[in-house]
Amino acid sequence: MALTYEWNFKLLYEGDEDFRRDVKNVEELTNKICDLQGKLNNKKSIVEYLVLTEEIMKKISRLDMYVMLRVDKNTKNTQALKDYEIVNRLLTNYSVRTAFVSPELAKNSDEFLQELYNDEELKNYSRVIESIIREKPHTISKEKEELIAGMGDFADFSELFEKLTGTEIVFKDVIVDGKAEKLNDSTYSKFTKSADEEVRKQAYDNLLSGYKNFNLTLSHNLLNQIKKQNFNAHTYNFDSTFKKSMFYEEVQENIFFNLINIVNQNLGLYQKYLKEKAKILNKNKLYASDINAPIGEIKSLNLDYDSAVNKVLEVVKALGADYHKIASDMFSSGVIDVYPSEGKRSGGYSASGQTGKQFILLNYNKSYFDFSTIAHELGHSMHSYYSEKNQSYFNQNYVIFVAEIASTVNEILLAKKLLKETTDKDERRFIADSLLNEFCATVFRQTMFSEFEYFINDRVNKEIPITYEEMNEEYAKIQRKYFGDAVDLGENSKYEWSRIPHFYRSFYVFKYATGFISAVSIVNQIEEYGISYVEKYYKKFLSAGSSADPVSILKLANVDIETDEPYRAAFKFFEEVIELIK
Repeated sequence: MALTYEWNFKLLYEGDEDFRRDVKNVEELTNKICDLQGKLNNKKSIVEYLVLTEEIMKKISRLDMYVMLRVDKNTKNTQALKDYEIVNRLLTNYSVRTAFVSPELAKNSDEFLQELYNDEELKNYSRVIESIIREKPHTISKEKEELIAGMGDFADFSELFEKLTGTEIVFKDVIVDGKAEKLNDSTYSKFTKSADEEVRKQAYDNLLSGYKNFNLTLSHNLLNQIKKQNFNAHTYNFDSTFKKSMFYEEVQENIFFNLINIVNQNLGLYQKYLKEKAKILNKNKLYASDINAPIGEIKSLNLDYDSAVNKVLEVVKALGADYHKIASDMFSSGVIDVYPSEGKRSGGYSASGQTGKQFILLNYNKSYFDFSTIAHELGHSMHSYYSEKNQSYFNQNYVIFVAEIASTVNEILLAKKLLKETTDKDERRFIADSLLNEFCATVFRQTMFSEFEYFINDRVNKEIPITYEEMNEEYAKIQRKYFGDAVDLGENSKYEWSRIPHFYRSFYVFKYATGFISAVSIVNQIEEYGISYVEKYYKKFLSAGSSADPVSILKLANVDIETDEPYRAAFKFFEEVIELIK
């Protein structure tokens, strides 16, 4: 197998001419949808609308993917940036001009819509019709829809946050081996994983000091975002942003509160791990910057990219021959951009956009974390592949509640395989601690964030004024509950909330926690039952897309997140891994 190392943009468009043709085509198709205004009250017109919408969204997805990848490959590519704006304007124009659709469809009687839902000829559109019926109480007028759609180009407090934190907040350098190194949100993670305690402490204190200097501005910005989301929720006849988020995700509210309650019951385990880590690091107590400090080291593992890929492919053999074959093909087909380069976006992701191709961005630099990222992003891509292969277009795009599960399954499988193979104590400690850190960052930390997010949203929704000092104090109170006496948080820790971008996406973070918990249950069943479980359950989950609500889709993997069982399994797993670092 000959690996490829860069994206092949021709998998999407041969060149500029093809790109421009699709832009024009979307405009023409949008005109055709507009011709249906006032006519969406019969089967023929509604089917025509659905067919046109599918065609438009396929083209917009491809256009969006094409410009996004080119910008992320080189953020200084001016032509790509211009094309990116063209696609954004195209999408805004489409949203504004089709604002009449939802109100018109909602005017149809429940009986008529139910007939469409039961119509065998329309089975590929059944989930769309189901959502029309379900969302009727939250459908607003054409004029209001146009207003909401038109607001898409401004009042984006999330974008303001990114500009402020990405460029305008300047952090003090970190001194490493006598040399000054730049500190920002991208380099911060590297410094906090340093074996040098002073480097970790500098990074932590310098970063949060930078955010402290903008505490008032960032608090107003976040509150304005939440007020905007709350206004939007009330406009669509919801009592709160929380209820709107749960409604559209099709997740029962009790799942959110159950997560918080059960995680709170297990905070003693979290603190046990942190105290064990302090012992290993020969410290009486961890400082906040020590939480990600490495324990042990990787000695024998070959972390060259090609070797890492081969190891990941070895791991996913447990998921079946077809999974392994499809994954192998991805690594040699121009859908993965591997190495850092000038102007390239940092981090990693998998993106499909329902284009039929799953693209992965990496910034591979031979670290264990880069190695694990390969497995993680492959999991996302394979989830997209199976969903797109097995579902009609409108049922392919799985929701966030289940989006992190397949990726986490791969990460855990990789770590467990490496733990079985290594005989070196330091290496085992390093891998086990990395797995524990991932669990803590995803389950405990994201649940902690969720508690803070709910508090802020609840205050805004009840129109109770809140100051930045109160936000800081509430965050500090929640931190003290989670860390107990295991960590010296320091004075600046209360400002940490102001650097979390996911607070700008309403009730997003709790889904990371439920996703990791679900992934542990899936891994347990893969290990216990092998390929029979994969074929009977897991592949059905991967292939389900959004063909049902996410809790029902998760049950296809034999995981019921509405019960306490997945939580018990997850915390038992966490406790077992703690023993491996002793």
